[in-house]
Amino acid sequence: MSFFNKPPSEVLQNPISTLTDPFGGQRRFLSPNELSLMTGISTKTLEKWRRTGEGPVFNRVSHRKVLYDLEIFLAWMKKFEKKSTSDPRGGE
Repeated sequence: MSFFNKPPSEVLQNPISTLTDPFGGQRRFLSPNELSLMTGISTKTLEKWRRTGEGPVFNRVSHRKVLYDLEIFLAWMKKFEKKSTSDPRGGE
């Protein structure tokens, strides 16, 4: 069921906006506030990363609306995985 077809009460209970992918799967999009709540990364940091290009890829839907694809964000986070505090490269 598409996000747009859900009753308002169900949308409010699940803050992650779910949109149906035209190729069959489900894609989840998070606002900066939702991503901040989920990860603990401040919205100011996310805003800075958008300005500088340091952070994950994002979608600017309108002048004021920014969304992050959850799958893309998680893949971006994977590159920061470490096996130990002395591992400069990551978890390979």
